[in-house]
This record gives sequence, C-alpha cells and structure tokens, in this order.
Amino acid sequence: MANSVLEIKVQTRDVVGKNVRFLRKNGKTPIHLYGNGVESVSLEIETDELTRLLNRAGPNTPVSITIDNDSEPRFTYLREV
Repeated sequence: MANSVLEIKVQTRDVVGKNVRFLRKNGKTPIHLYGNGVESVSLEIETDELTRLLNRAGPNTPVSITIDNDSEPRFTYLREV
C-alpha cells in the first residue's frame, strides 16, 4: 500500500531562542526545516495542526509543506520530534 502525502501550511518565524515560549503560549509550535542542499528555515505551525500531523504521519510518510502561502510546496519527511 502506498503512503499518501500529508499537507501542512506553516509560517516563517523571526522569533528564536528562549523567546519561542511566547509562540507556545499562543498555541504555536516552533519547527525547523533543514536538509542536504536545502537552506535552513525557522518556521512555526499551529500546535493543533502539528498534533494531527504527528498522529497520522510515520517516518516514511511524505509531507508537503507550504510556507507562507508559496505556490511551490516542499516535500519532506519527519525526522525528529
């Protein structure tokens, strides 16, 4: 059985370090997108949406990430939580 691609929408974030606790208080979770040959990007996602994603996705499930309503999604796999 083939895995289906899960889709999420995220926003870029400027908040870093200990200041991310304010994101968490507002129902958002900081995430980081990185990889070989890919520029590292700091992002944020609604915590409820991330929880739903983690309940459905396994380590071999492709995830389509749309950043700030870009027309071109990026495909990735979840590696660390």
